[in-house]
Amino acid sequence: MDMVYCRACGKQMHKTAQACPACGAIQSIDLIQDDRLKTQTAAGLWCVFLGQFGAHWFYLGKTTAGILSLLFFWTAIPGIIAVINGVQIAFGDVKSWDLKYNNGQSTPSVHWMVKVLAIALPIIGVLFSIAILNK
Repeated sequence: MDMVYCRACGKQMHKTAQACPACGAIQSIDLIQDDRLKTQTAAGLWCVFLGQFGAHWFYLGKTTAGILSLLFFWTAIPGIIAVINGVQIAFGDVKSWDLKYNNGQSTPSVHWMVKVLAIALPIIGVLFSIAILNK
């Protein structure tokens, strides 16, 4: 018989299947070997520093959202969305992240500095804007 068990859910599947038909978990370690795992720390840094231009969307493979951010960066709407995304990325659950972006492969939790930056930089930006407007 050419059947094996899924590493994630334990259901039987064909031995040549790259992903489990029941749960979708990838059965090879190609992602780890190719360094294609998406970490929350990297996504958070892209979002905090270049989120206005959609850099985090490109990193996460969401090219359409990245292009829209580039087209409308001058409106500040992508920047507001990036602040929200930065907080979501920084304080999001690691297991949910891994299921969404890494096919269940585990990654390290987000670095504490990304959490600090996700909160501090928007506050500093607002205070700076208030200071400029009051001059």
